[in-house]
Amino acid sequence: MNKIKIMILALVLGLTTSVQAEPIIGEASGLCKATTLVTFDEVVLTELTEIGQAYEELGVSFSEGVAYNVSTHMPAGPNLSEPDALNMTGSGLWVIKFHPPVKEVSFAYASDLTVTTFIAKRRGKVVEQFESITDFGSNVVDNIFGFRDVLIDEVVIEVDTSAYLVGNAIDNLAFSTRRHPKGCVSYRGKKHESE
Repeated sequence: MNKIKIMILALVLGLTTSVQAEPIIGEASGLCKATTLVTFDEVVLTELTEIGQAYEELGVSFSEGVAYNVSTHMPAGPNLSEPDALNMTGSGLWVIKFHPPVKEVSFAYASDLTVTTFIAKRRGKVVEQFESITDFGSNVVDNIFGFRDVLIDEVVIEVDTSAYLVGNAIDNLAFSTRRHPKGCVSYRGKKHESE
């Protein structure tokens, strides 16, 4: 009897530790049938006001220091345009929380030239993470990041600030509580519309 309990426990532990997300790393397009798309037009705030819980009715909230932006950062390509969210702390740390948990998430992201780590969490535990070199620039088109195929309630974005303080921004935050097929068209400058 104890041997069966141990085998079941080992099986359960093996299943829970092997769960991984499919990362979205530097793609030109995001999710195609997201149940929610936050373009930061939905709730208009004053320039550089902390966003915090302002978008909670849409199922998302942001950590301290993430502010509503209309015109502050450098050009960031067609996937990221004002209004958007900007990290004002200089630390480059973001925490994006989802209520309820989501099955997939994507967003346009740009920063000063640095290495950025994207972390998906569920109940405080890391489910998946990856690093990518990120940058601002008017010709940047491969700046969609995120995760598919795993239930998460938090995305953490961390940047390497060892050389200098790093500015960064996100836009077109798309997420779903259910999985949709890959192969979406890009946001390419026109929010809420496909090419």
